[in-house]
Amino acid sequence: MPPVRDKRYTIPTLWIDLFEPALTAEVWTRSSIGFTSYDGNLQDGDLFTGVFSFKEEPGSFGLFEAKVVRREGNKMLADYTWVSDDGNALLERQDIFTNEKVPRHLYTPEVSSIRRTNNWSFSGLLVEYNDNFLKPGDRINAMVRVEKSSVQAIAQVSVIRNWVERKLLALRFTSLSSEAFALLESAIKKQGRP
Repeated sequence: MPPVRDKRYTIPTLWIDLFEPALTAEVWTRSSIGFTSYDGNLQDGDLFTGVFSFKEEPGSFGLFEAKVVRREGNKMLADYTWVSDDGNALLERQDIFTNEKVPRHLYTPEVSSIRRTNNWSFSGLLVEYNDNFLKPGDRINAMVRVEKSSVQAIAQVSVIRNWVERKLLALRFTSLSSEAFALLESAIKKQGRP
């Protein structure tokens, strides 16, 4: 059971895209996504978030949340639990195209992970992270979004600590664009609204 938090301190969850290498989803439908060469740490029942795109539609993308339903070796299948409106429209267009014109396996989405924040402020973030690629001192650009929203902004962050055993990554903002600051400020202002 998750810890009970004082509602006065509840703030919206942020999603952060660390621009990790994309994976190709060799199997996909409008309700699920599958990989045959996945080597990450997700297991059956795990929830994860991400962004998908098709090279046939540059500039179009969809955000999603999915639950792993089967993991066997490097094979993983997950069912979507939520897909953004833009993502649903993109999947529908690609689904129609692949059913009418070309074999589906020739048009596969590229998928990148988006990490959830556990806690955040204007100075930094605590991110759910179960890999050991990032090390203290690493500086990276990141795309920050409010959970399940397409509103986004770029921010520069540095890694403070990677707690592999706790599956957490501590990041500090090193540079916030005016767009990123406005996004964070707007998210905090919305917290008191019903």
